[in-house]
Amino acid sequence: MRDAGEMMLVLENGCGVLGEISYTALDSFGFSLPTYWRFNVWGTRGMIEFNAANAVKLCRAGAKDAEFVEPQDLSPIDYWASFCADVAGKATDLDTRSVLESARKTLEIQFFAEEEK
Repeated sequence: MRDAGEMMLVLENGCGVLGEISYTALDSFGFSLPTYWRFNVWGTRGMIEFNAANAVKLCRAGAKDAEFVEPQDLSPIDYWASFCADVAGKATDLDTRSVLESARKTLEIQFFAEEEK
């Protein structure tokens, strides 16, 4: 067993995050335990729950049943090889452009969340 650790955060606009980011998993199970890196995010119109191993559970306000969104099958990324390929001008799935686009989208989500206040 590894040490436990939790966090809880509630933003000014009421959005909340509860995360279990500890290492309370048995080493032999790796990432397959449902409690490994578990997060709950909620707001006025619903909540989502996700972790490292399973689908995202989406619960919308007014709905009677949860929706499950299956994760994409992602193979591990060799970040160093992707970086070197990007620097060399070779095509790669993880390049500077895609990283910056992801950061831009994240900032837009944060901006719209702040606008809801």
